[in-house]
Amino acid sequence: MKETEQFTENELKFILNYKNQIQNGALRVCCNYLLENIVFISKLNISKLTIQYCVNIRPILHSETIKELTIENCSINNIDDLQLENLEILNLSGNNEMSQILNFSRFKNLKQLNLSHNFFSDISFLRDAKLTKLILQERNLVLNDTSVLTSLLELKELCISYVRHVDIQPLQVLQSSVQLKISISYIKNLNFDNLKTLPPLQELCISRCQGIDVFGQLQNQKKLQKLHIICQTLENFNFLKQFTTLKELNLSSSHISDLTMLQQMDQLLHLTLSNNKIKEISDLSNFSSLQYFDISNNPGVDLMALIFMRNLKYLNISKSEIKDLSDLNVLTNLENLNISENPRINISELKYLTNLTSLVSCHNQLQNISVFKYLFNLKVLEIGKNYQIDITPLQYLTQLTKLSMYDCNIIDISVLRPLCELEYLNISNNSIINIQPLILMTKLEQLYIIHNIVSDFTAIRHLPYFDQYAIKCQSVATHKQQSLANTQQYIYTTTTIVRELRAKREIIRTRRDQARYTVRKLIQKCYTSHLQFADTLKTLFLTLNNSETQQ
Repeated sequence: MKETEQFTENELKFILNYKNQIQNGALRVCCNYLLENIVFISKLNISKLTIQYCVNIRPILHSETIKELTIENCSINNIDDLQLENLEILNLSGNNEMSQILNFSRFKNLKQLNLSHNFFSDISFLRDAKLTKLILQERNLVLNDTSVLTSLLELKELCISYVRHVDIQPLQVLQSSVQLKISISYIKNLNFDNLKTLPPLQELCISRCQGIDVFGQLQNQKKLQKLHIICQTLENFNFLKQFTTLKELNLSSSHISDLTMLQQMDQLLHLTLSNNKIKEISDLSNFSSLQYFDISNNPGVDLMALIFMRNLKYLNISKSEIKDLSDLNVLTNLENLNISENPRINISELKYLTNLTSLVSCHNQLQNISVFKYLFNLKVLEIGKNYQIDITPLQYLTQLTKLSMYDCNIIDISVLRPLCELEYLNISNNSIINIQPLILMTKLEQLYIIHNIVSDFTAIRHLPYFDQYAIKCQSVATHKQQSLANTQQYIYTTTTIVRELRAKREIIRTRRDQARYTVRKLIQKCYTSHLQFADTLKTLFLTLNNSETQQ
């Protein structure tokens, strides 16, 4: 902040609420009310500003410090009044009423521009811009004239998606020394005949583009470093064998089951094979340099070859029906691990991965997580949708900055009290009543507590958007309390009925026992009478016999 400026009481209150963001030089606003009340934005040394879901951007018309600006999903139709001389990055995505930018030349320092999800059909205003990165993405967007691309002599990255009738021929005139990054998605019948004559590509991403044949045109792209082929239905991938010096390869969602074509790509640092039909990865045994590996959603895959990937820093094995993590014991350099949606997984082997800084283990039917206390370097932990989890060991993870444990049937969060470094916390969809343990979390920037039974919000008054938290949570709390009351009434009624039924059963049982006793007595009485009658008959019979003998 500029020391010479004076602030009103309301401005100081705003600054206090957003202290952490302002100190870092970045501010995010997603509410008209808040934006309209920070007309003093020019007094702050904000270099990065994000505005979402607002209709008025007048408060930021003038600023000498903003270098990165995002105006996303706002109902605006022009930015002609913006005077941001030092702006370098501009994101205008999702402003569906915008179709033109006048006086674009005033953004002399602009390097990156995102025009996605707008109504642009004419991009001639970009002529002679010094852009290094341009993103154009919109369903059925028609670019009638792409010749303006010939003037973007400093362009290094071009992303086009959902664009009809796009022609990449103008890119041929760009300097051959420029290493372009091209990303193409959701485009049908694209003509790639000119790809051979393009400047050397550094990165090429082709995603969900049906009806195109590009791979035969890649033979001259010897300097290609990153290749992404996503959701492409191909007969074979043998053309990949020529790219032995690739550093990054993404073949996700491409119906792959065989990896023999990758055997010679041992210089890869980044490999993504998610959403395929891979059962074993032995062909990757010589990938000792690999640092990033995503093999998620390949059910039943054998991970034994991981023991040769000692330099892995990121590993995603989610949705792979993994039960045992013993193959990961040797990955001592691993920092990020995703093991979500493996419901039969045994996490006891995690204790050897003490360098982990990020762990995602959602929807795994976790109960005992005592092994987490060995992961003292963790900064990010996501354990949502583990419905019977005991969160007691979390008290040892004092370095956490992000914690997500939504939908876990949690009632008490007192064990979170020592986690004072948290900046992000998601405890939504639980049964939490008391959030007092959050009072010491002064660094919290994002908090999600909706769908709990919270009624006292004193502990989070220091947080931005406190009023919104309170309103949402009180509404949900009232609903939950009413539901709880209804449930308790139902339980009481049911219990009463059960007790009455039990009492009636006891009465019936008593009457039955009494009836049995009476019947038993009658039987005994009848039996006694029967014996007496028999004795009488016997005596009479003997008497008659004696009488006959005497006569």
